[in-house]
Amino acid sequence: DLPMPSLLTTAGRALLLTTSWGSGTYKAALLGPDYTPDPTDSLPAATAYEVSGAGYTPGYGNSGRKTLASKTVTAVPASDEVRVDAADLTWTALAAGTVAWVAILLESGGSDATSTLVAVLSVPATATAGEDFPVTWPPTGLWTL
Repeated sequence: DLPMPSLLTTAGRALLLTTSWGSGTYKAALLGPDYTPDPTDSLPAATAYEVSGAGYTPGYGNSGRKTLASKTVTAVPASDEVRVDAADLTWTALAAGTVAWVAILLESGGSDATSTLVAVLSVPATATAGEDFPVTWPPTGLWTL
């Protein structure tokens, strides 16, 4: 399981408070170890570090970015929390040696320039050996408000 978001961006917080998580198109992308998270980053600044290779084609509209499915917002009165979640993801047969350091969540807006970087989440920074790369969100969801 992954930790809670390393970073929920300023633009991401505003977007989540003004739009519907359930109806928007949100995607996940994998970034390499040279990326340094910043809460004011734009999507193009972050995607300059997107991984590439067999099993992952970077860039807007390409196969590397996975669409989040089964997005939910759940109130948990017993713990005074609201949990935001989505289905787990798997990238199939990533090229041997690919190292993903973080997964970014983005709201898809037609191009990288018009999309919003929502969050940066830690993933196990392990070099792949050509196998599947699963990302399992924490049992409490992507983040808790």
